[in-house]
Amino acid sequence: MEIPTVPGSNPGSPITTLINSFLIFLSMDYFDHLKELVNIERQYEIKQHVSEIKKLSGKKREEKGRAILNLTGKFLEIGLNNRFIFVFKRKKKIETEIKVGDIVLVSKEKVDLNNPLGTVIELGKKYIKVAFDKRPPKFLKGKNIRIDLYLNDITFKRQIEALEQAKKSQSRLKRVLLGQVEPQFSNVVVKEFKQDLNPSQKEAVRKALSAKDVFLIHGPPGTGKTTVCAEIIFHLHKKEKILVCADSNTAIDNIIDKLDSLGVKCLRIGHPARVDTKVIKYSLDHQVQGMKEYASLKAERERLYEEWNKVQAMLDPIKKWRRGLTDNQIIKLAQRNLGIRGIPRGTIKTMATIIKEKLVIDRKFDALRKREEKLIKKLINNANVICTTNSTAGSELLKDIKFDTVIIDEATQATEPSCWIAINKGKRLIMAGDHKQLPPTVLAAEELKETLFEKVINEKISAFLDTQYRMNEKICLFSNIYFYNSRLKTPDHIKDQTLNIKLRSIDTKKPVHFINIDGKEEQLKDSTSFINRKEAEKVVALVEEMLKAGVKDEQIGVISPYDDQVALLRKKLEHCDVEVHTVDGFQGREKDIIIVSFVRANKKGEIGFLKDYRRLNVALTRAKYLLILLGNEKTLKHDKLYAKLIKYAKEVMKG
Repeated sequence: MEIPTVPGSNPGSPITTLINSFLIFLSMDYFDHLKELVNIERQYEIKQHVSEIKKLSGKKREEKGRAILNLTGKFLEIGLNNRFIFVFKRKKKIETEIKVGDIVLVSKEKVDLNNPLGTVIELGKKYIKVAFDKRPPKFLKGKNIRIDLYLNDITFKRQIEALEQAKKSQSRLKRVLLGQVEPQFSNVVVKEFKQDLNPSQKEAVRKALSAKDVFLIHGPPGTGKTTVCAEIIFHLHKKEKILVCADSNTAIDNIIDKLDSLGVKCLRIGHPARVDTKVIKYSLDHQVQGMKEYASLKAERERLYEEWNKVQAMLDPIKKWRRGLTDNQIIKLAQRNLGIRGIPRGTIKTMATIIKEKLVIDRKFDALRKREEKLIKKLINNANVICTTNSTAGSELLKDIKFDTVIIDEATQATEPSCWIAINKGKRLIMAGDHKQLPPTVLAAEELKETLFEKVINEKISAFLDTQYRMNEKICLFSNIYFYNSRLKTPDHIKDQTLNIKLRSIDTKKPVHFINIDGKEEQLKDSTSFINRKEAEKVVALVEEMLKAGVKDEQIGVISPYDDQVALLRKKLEHCDVEVHTVDGFQGREKDIIIVSFVRANKKGEIGFLKDYRRLNVALTRAKYLLILLGNEKTLKHDKLYAKLIKYAKEVMKG
């Protein structure tokens, strides 16, 4: 919502005061509306997860990639902040949509929504590691364990808190973003660039550094948004305190990797589960553990845990005598030398003695935690560049920390409420993204698909990155014409890049192919998704041919917009390590070869959410050397853009 400014107004006049009061009222209404949307989304997501867990069998959930069954659990260790680390294994390969950093519900055989929630910290081919903030129940050390993807409610709470804070704020940045005041620029000269940047990237860096309030970097696929963000941070990090955010952990770790190559030291805040191993040295946990004071903390924690285990072993046999009594009640009864509810005095005294020992250990654990918090605070205060997700920017760790500049990468994948968590913490905002690619994942509150980036972008406060370094020019060309007004350029050394392999069914020197599949779409029972068995068979045939020709598993990516087709393809390709994902799962990533299965095939020409052309744009721009499109030509041609895409692919195939 754009709130108008008052041209030529006198800041001190009564009429201006009245108008400003009205503008504040409008902004309050604006943030209240965003809060309503967040609550709609939260309630829907809770309902969806709970409903699906109750409605679908574990096997069906696993096929959709949202559960892992038949695991055996084992306790590993206690990590930083007293997190309990468990590993769950099985002999069968794990194929799942569950990712490192996701919140999961852990159950034994049957799902119980009261079971413990944990965070995935590592995922292997046949194991998954989960960290629990609280001591989990004993059943986790056993067989027939089931893990389900669940809701992370903390994110929603932080969004609501951020919107309430923004509503009350009178910051200049907020007023610029809402259109109440004009953005300002200074004249910043950049004498030397740290990286080898093209002219459009240099211009973006210069303009961003000149912006006093807000600046946007529009970067289509492969144009180096992250490279530009890293350059901006390099020029600011010695004189400013900078908060670097993105909605995903992957995007944050990509920036840190770039900063590392530029020699910029930063602090990565977030659950260690969500930090890529290549940048782990910058994580808060790793840096705390590297401090001299931490060694004694760790040794003391391990000793306390041994003591706790001994006390727990003594408590277990007498739990049956508790009969609803609290620790405090038992201690008071022992002091008065009383029994109660048929519990002998001696038993009460024994319980009280053990409970007192347990409470002493608990107090020692608390003291350790406070010492640890001091070390963490010291690191945060000393760091000039702090990197985290939008959500974690709202954590207690950063509650009282203010920043000169906030940078949000992949801003078009984050909802507006998510962005405000970070925005509240800074004086200046720089966002990078591409509103021609996928919007944020939204389940119910459709209005949240329009991002803050889209609302505020205009030529005055933005720069367009015009050179792509990912794709063969013919792979890029269709998206360039229909999504970027032919503004994208491809360097000479990228233009004609192709794979040096020979395939019987595909001419690899032609970078784009469309293969018509005369199959039919199906819907499985209790599913709103679709599968296409003939397309799946063709995908498998292509993949197997490529692997036999010497292509490596990691060079190939298989994309389908439909969850059930992804599940079917994963099952058929479980004998290899080729990645199969939805379009959303491949956003921000690339492969040498991409195979796309469009799935839809019906006489009515219905293509459903394939009409989300931004999703199509992402699918088309993941491949570096070879893009293969599989679909039913008659069905897809009912849509004008898909008809043009098929025509274009055929022209490339003819050469």
